[in-house]
Amino acid sequence: MEENIRLMDLFLLGGPLMWVLAVFSLVTVAVILEKAVFFLTIDLRTSDLAAEVSAELKKGDRASAGKILERQSGKKLCAAVYRTIIDDPDSLEIAEAAISGSGIMVERHLGILSAVSSIAPVTGFLGTVTGMIRTFMDIARADDISARLAASGIFEALITTAFGLIIAVFAVVFYHIYAAMADKYIVSLENSCKIILAECHRQNI
Repeated sequence: MEENIRLMDLFLLGGPLMWVLAVFSLVTVAVILEKAVFFLTIDLRTSDLAAEVSAELKKGDRASAGKILERQSGKKLCAAVYRTIIDDPDSLEIAEAAISGSGIMVERHLGILSAVSSIAPVTGFLGTVTGMIRTFMDIARADDISARLAASGIFEALITTAFGLIIAVFAVVFYHIYAAMADKYIVSLENSCKIILAECHRQNI
């Protein structure tokens, strides 16, 4: 077997389950890029906007607070939640639903990364098992058993495990990065919403 093997050669040697892993890898890359664009275009900082809105509410000027929220583009997620609270500060259920909806938007597609991180290595192990089965079948059928025959089959069988683990590593790493960012946003949003809600009740808005 040649020492210098191209990536495509390794892919083909891995057998049919490599196509399944290829789909997993494409999905993982797509989700990672989609979330990267999302976090780069959406400002998840909430405290400064909450302070600005609270300052207007302290003056009893709900109209000005609303105008501030309408001007927001990068912070449109938390601005929409604040707008909901200001419009109906007496309904905690509506406020909680708005916060939950905003959190769902931030966490969207993270479940895919979590699923791939679990399924990809299992698929890789399955490819290894089926590859080993084929290897022993070849050995059983061969009249002349050689170390080269056995090593070659085992080499091919382990390729799927390697690819599955590589995909899982990327999925796990980016899942935890994005999940941490989402959790931080949700906690910050909940705290800032409490401040705005308290100010609305204080001013009887």
